[in-house]
Order: sequence, then structure tokens, then C-alpha cells
Amino acid sequence: MQNDKLVSEQKVQDNIEIEKEGLTKIQVGDKELWVEVAETAEEKKQGLSNRASLAENTGLLFSYDQPQTAVFWMKDMFFAIDIIWIADNKIIGIEKNVLPPEPGALDKNLVSYPSPGPVDYVLEVNGGWCKRNRIEEGFSFFVRY
Repeated sequence: MQNDKLVSEQKVQDNIEIEKEGLTKIQVGDKELWVEVAETAEEKKQGLSNRASLAENTGLLFSYDQPQTAVFWMKDMFFAIDIIWIADNKIIGIEKNVLPPEPGALDKNLVSYPSPGPVDYVLEVNGGWCKRNRIEEGFSFFVRY
């Protein structure tokens, strides 16, 4: 019986690792998340567009070689997100619960969300994640490879 329990626990652990394959662990404040990293221009352009959802405590991290002002929009988005602006391993701003556009909205009518200053990273998570986890401007950010 004990052996069966150990085998079962190992299968669960193996499944967790498989699900996280290809993801990077990060820490925002005292919360850990698993994220995909968008590094190429194509990955950054695609973002979370055309996805039905995002698993809780996961996200998409946009990485920049040099600090820069970043501008985001919600083109082809189907769910709300929080956009977290990061510079020098600190959150410098948060756009909370950014809603997807109305179906059929024209690109020219979409709202732009510029970073409050040059950023090294931008993190997109489910809308309301920052509020649920009490994440605020000034909190620390770390990539855990």
C-alpha cells in the first residue's frame, strides 16, 4: 500500500514537471509563477493573442535586451489580463484587469498601454492576479532559471 502511494505521488510530480517543461520560474514579490518567455520579435508580436485562457499562476514574460518604453494593446485577446511593467528587478507600474476588446473592434480603435518608463521586462498574467496576490508597484521581481 505504501509503495502504491509513493508511485502515485511520483506520477503526480512527473506530470507537474512535464506541464512546466519549456517554462521559466519567476518570482514577483513573494509569489512564484511559471512563465513562457517571449524573446523574439515574432513571439512578442503574438503575445497572448488568440488564446482562450491562461492557467492560474502562469504568465507570459516579455524580455528586452535593453531597457525601453514598451507599448501593449489587446488585439485578438479573449480574456482580461494584468500588465506588469518591470525595470531593474522592481515593478514600476501595473495596468490592472485590462479587458479584451469588443468583438469586431477595429485596430485603430484599440487602446494602447504604454509602460510608465523604460522596462527590462513586461509580465502578462490573468486579470485580477495582482489584486488576488496583493502585488503592488515597488515589489521585487526575479527570474529563477
